[in-house]
Amino acid sequence: MKKLQFICLILLILSSTKSISQLELDKIMSGNEFIGYQPEDIVWSPNSQIIYFRWKHENESVAPYYAYSVADKKYRKLSAEETLMLPVDGFITDDKNSMNLFSKGDRLFEWTPKGTRLIYSKYSPFYVHEILDANRILLREGDNLFLFNKAELSIRQITFFQKGNKSDNQSETSFLINQQEELFEIVRTDKKRKEARTNFYEAHSFKEISPVYLEGKYLSFISVNKQLTQVVFGLDKYPEDAPTHIEEYVNASGYSRSVNARPKVGSQDPHHEIYCWNLKEDTCFQIQFDHLTDVKKRPEFFKEYEKENFKSESDKSKKMVFLDHGFNDSGDKYLLEIKSYDNKDRWIVCYDTLTKKSAEVEHQRDEQWIGGPGISGWKLEAGNVGWINNDKVYFQSEESGYSHLYTADISDESKIKKENLTTGNFEIHQATLSKDKTKFFITANKNHPGNREFYSLDIATKKLTPILTTDGNHEVYISLMKNF
Repeated sequence: MKKLQFICLILLILSSTKSISQLELDKIMSGNEFIGYQPEDIVWSPNSQIIYFRWKHENESVAPYYAYSVADKKYRKLSAEETLMLPVDGFITDDKNSMNLFSKGDRLFEWTPKGTRLIYSKYSPFYVHEILDANRILLREGDNLFLFNKAELSIRQITFFQKGNKSDNQSETSFLINQQEELFEIVRTDKKRKEARTNFYEAHSFKEISPVYLEGKYLSFISVNKQLTQVVFGLDKYPEDAPTHIEEYVNASGYSRSVNARPKVGSQDPHHEIYCWNLKEDTCFQIQFDHLTDVKKRPEFFKEYEKENFKSESDKSKKMVFLDHGFNDSGDKYLLEIKSYDNKDRWIVCYDTLTKKSAEVEHQRDEQWIGGPGISGWKLEAGNVGWINNDKVYFQSEESGYSHLYTADISDESKIKKENLTTGNFEIHQATLSKDKTKFFITANKNHPGNREFYSLDIATKKLTPILTTDGNHEVYISLMKNF
């Protein structure tokens, strides 16, 4: 009897386990439909009084927009008409918060506490590149930048990038043309008349900036100082790799089709270049970085293959990728981050547009792999680097074995002074500079490796003030006014 009861108990447990397991699997695989959808795409309003977000509920195909009032502590669903005049998808502002802009399709709006107004519209793709001040806005259309002055209601082209080669737009002088000019006076006379007409019209016309020809390359970034006198831009040349093909059997047409896939492993890396364009002098030249520390040093793992034939240095500089971090407020110094294609080196460099010289602010090398919080293990992704003032920059480094925040004084480029803002056996996972540039808002795991606590760090005193330090992962969205 006891044996029968034991067998029945085992069968009951197995039956219950099976049903629970089946129930859990079905529910878990349903994802958010089981646990509920969380708010997403969280955005503060420019005055820090409203929080916009999207929130999908049961039986909704698309997550609609909502607005939460900080004062009333209530939220409501927004209609499609309301969202057209609100910065529900975010906005862009300048350093002093003097102008807040957002775009909807081909329209550019300015948000003010009194309301939203349309300030620019064009039926061609464009976006806001940068807000220079309360009146000047840099717009990018295609490969070029345009200055829109809200006060003057004027638009002026700043850059002049053109596709193709310079030689395509210049007539070649052949031996026959030169001979005809030597033999016939009428040819020489016509040439002088054309040159005279050209010089006349040039003297009576505004001087236009010379075009920069892309020569089959692609613009990776454009950075302009606020004085609109210097431009630094990157050009990328991609190899023509033949794609592979795979067959797609499941699609709406009901017929299989061949689609492109990634090229085979072993394809060549892109080639990257960086240039400085002096708009005032109308000169453009490539910036070279052959002087950087370990720029020719080869990875140590080659020793395993080359043995006694191993050479520690190569004849050429490493392949590098350039990551833009912009100009200082004075517009005379440009900050960039450089990563090597072998993922062993990372440089932070300051380029002086007046002296045309670059100073190595920081060099980081790791024989395994350069990466970590605020650094990024992907060479094409920029790390946490930026300006604090005209002569001081900040960056993150794993020099101590942990990712920490550092500053560097570059007022004297021959004696760069590096200083750590944080230290200890923990990592800085995120660091955001405040608008007044006096403190950082930091996410770190100071109390436990699995935590993401939230702090404020005073730059002058290096004092770390706890804000959210309970166990767990705190996902923080800081308002523009920094009061929430």
